Amino acid sequence: MTDYEAPAIKARERLIEAARNLFHERGYNRTSIEHILRASKVARSNFYYHFKGKRELAAAVFEAQVGRYRDKVLATTLKNPQLTALDRFNNFLAVMLDAQAHWGARRGSFFGNFAHEFGASDTQVRHAVATFYRALEYAVAECLADGTLNGVFRVDIEPQVLSRVVVAGLEGATLIAKAQNDLNFLTSVAEGLKKLVVSQ
Repeated sequence: MTDYEAPAIKARERLIEAARNLFHERGYNRTSIEHILRASKVARSNFYYHFKGKRELAAAVFEAQVGRYRDKVLATTLKNPQLTALDRFNNFLAVMLDAQAHWGARRGSFFGNFAHEFGASDTQVRHAVATFYRALEYAVAECLADGTLNGVFRVDIEPQVLSRVVVAGLEGATLIAKAQNDLNFLTSVAEGLKKLVVSQ
């Protein structure tokens, strides 16, 4: 058995998981197919059996990451019907902070990184990123709207508008925290967002 052969997990799943970690750590452009093969222990011939190239793999990685985010973040925080709107919102911010703390604020936002690297060069990826952010914006807005019904969140700003401030604030702060290697920057912005959304 060679270094590239590991039967425990299906090759396609290993490729996606290895690429997900490498794209987040190194970036798409700085990750080669060879990097992915070594990390996944999948043979080159098996890689091309599943994917035409790195670009097609990136699309599969993005789709998988959206699914993980939906199931592990949104379903347990903003969309969790067992929690109050305030707890849903606060838990969402806590999960975002914990994720960045895990990497010491060095990796930044997975989705923001994709948006930055692909930019206007890939319409399909740009559309996928935009769709993700619209879904996140809607989830935040829905939580904020629920909170206005019992007077927890402010009513003088439309939930949809306020949700855009929240999403943009988090993504921007995550980028700056990465650039400054300073998790405290993101933490302070999250605390500011908590104060911003509560009823005045």
